[in-house]
Amino acid sequence: MSAPLLRQALATLVRDKRDSAFTLPSGAERSIRRHVAARWGAWIATVAVLGAAGAAGASVGMDVLSADEPAPTPDALAVPVVAHVPIDGGPQYEIRWGEYVCGDPAPTPQPDASEQRLSLDLEHHGASNLATVALTWGAPEEPIAGRSEPVVGIGAVELLAVRDGVVVGTIITQDATLGWQQHGLTRTAGGPDVLDAEEFYCITLDEISDSYLYHEQLLEPGTYEVYAAVRVFATPESVALFQSLARTDFLVIDERAKQKGVVYTPGSRGCRAFQSQYVTVRSCLPEAIPTATLDEEEGIVTLLYDASALPQEFDVTLVSEPVEMVIE
Repeated sequence: MSAPLLRQALATLVRDKRDSAFTLPSGAERSIRRHVAARWGAWIATVAVLGAAGAAGASVGMDVLSADEPAPTPDALAVPVVAHVPIDGGPQYEIRWGEYVCGDPAPTPQPDASEQRLSLDLEHHGASNLATVALTWGAPEEPIAGRSEPVVGIGAVELLAVRDGVVVGTIITQDATLGWQQHGLTRTAGGPDVLDAEEFYCITLDEISDSYLYHEQLLEPGTYEVYAAVRVFATPESVALFQSLARTDFLVIDERAKQKGVVYTPGSRGCRAFQSQYVTVRSCLPEAIPTATLDEEEGIVTLLYDASALPQEFDVTLVSEPVEMVIE
């Protein structure tokens, strides 16, 4: 999309959104579609995986294995739509480090989401005490005419040590990933991790500082079950953020980076302080994205995105079948 077109779309947003209603009037959205669709003839570019490396980052990254991307087809027309993004993020972003903490009951395995063609597998290499987590997206056997494959948001990939039916330790093997776009191929993401007694920890959230605390958890000798768990989702928010930030230098959105007492609105010193760090927060998005607008009263950022990359909304947590781990 050209810069003049972005400015034109932004002007339409500002002109049509005269009040602070949570959603734009239907006429405004139709107006935006007309303005953008009239000149949006190029395809949305294939974008690489953007890893959101958190302050506490994982020790092992996500490896992506794929063949060359095929060229887009004329059937996959871009569909410009408006997304309304909560300033603090939707529910998919509220639990940064996964769904489970120490003391929780053992999770119920759910390794497959067949409708989304996603599966999660944990393989334990006993001799070396290594584990490999694979999150796999299966391509359809035949291309589906007129449809783009989804942009999939990925939460933190987590290993859970369970004993006597209770989670007693965790390892974060991969931080949250902003988006993972498929184009008719099968990809597998994973990495080897050491399953040793001193590798596990428990994570708690300090509500005063709004930061995560890591507590070393030396596992006692014995036999454990280990599960892999990850939240995967596709929503207007996740697709809009992925597409918009792919065109900027900002690779990470991290609401925890906010400092108390600092103002974060477009043009503020708080927003400018993030620019050199390649980090931003949702309320600063209009600094980097011409089509983004901020409604402070409603706590909403409005973005344009290509809805062809969201053929189906979903939000699932995958849990692998357990493998046995022996700590001597």
